Amino acid sequence: MKKITLSIFIILMQAGILKAQQTFTISGTVKNTKEEVMQGATIFIDGSEKGTSTNAKGEFKFNNIKPGTYQVIVRMVGYNSSKSSIIIQDQPASLNIQLTEKPIILRQVVIGNDSQRKENIKIFLKNFLGESENAKKCTILNLEILDFSTNKKILEATSDDFLIIENKSLGYKIKYLLRNFRYNKETGVTSYDGESVFENLEGSDNEKTSWLANRKKLSKDPLCIISDPSIKTI
Repeated sequence: MKKITLSIFIILMQAGILKAQQTFTISGTVKNTKEEVMQGATIFIDGSEKGTSTNAKGEFKFNNIKPGTYQVIVRMVGYNSSKSSIIIQDQPASLNIQLTEKPIILRQVVIGNDSQRKENIKIFLKNFLGESENAKKCTILNLEILDFSTNKKILEATSDDFLIIENKSLGYKIKYLLRNFRYNKETGVTSYDGESVFENLEGSDNEKTSWLANRKKLSKDPLCIISDPSIKTI
C-alpha cells in the first residue's frame, strides 16, 4: 500500500513539474480596415523583452510563453496602436488584429524659442522620469521626437515613435510607446500612460552585479515603469 501511495505521489509530482515547465505560443496576423496585410508592424509584449515585427503576410509569433496574462501591443506608422489582453492557461493564443488609420489632429502647438522647448523638456523629464536617485540615472536618447502643445494650463507631450531610454542604474534600454502625457501647471498633477519593451544593456561583470543588486532592491518597492520596468519572465 505504501509503495502504491508513493508511486501516485511521484506521478503527481512529475505532472506538476511538467505543467510548470509547459510553454505556449502567441501568434496572429495584422491587417488594416481594408483587409490589407501590414508588413513590418512592430509587435511587442508590454513590460517584457519580447519584440518582433510582422512578415510579408502580416504574421507574427512569440514562442516559449509561460501561462499568465499579457498585453500584446501593435504599432505601425500612420496607424493607431493596438493593445490586446491575452490570458495563457493551457493552450496557445491566436490574434487577428485590425489597425485603424490615425486621424490628423490639429493641436495648438507651442510657438516659441528654444528656451521655451527646453523648459517644456525640463517639466517633462521631472514628471515623467521622477526625481529619485534611480531616475536621475535614466537618459532619454531621442528627446527631439517629442512634440509639445498647450491647452490653457495643460502641457501635453506626444510622440510618433518610441522614446529610447537608458537606465544605467538597472542596466536596461527601454523602448517606451508614449500614448499621452499631460501636466497641469496650476495643480502640478501629471498623468501619462504607454507601453514598453526592454533589453539588457551590455556591461562588465561588476556592472551586471550592481544592476542585479539594484533590481532586487527596487522589486520590494516598485517605482514607475521607466525607473523599474515590470519585468515578466516569459
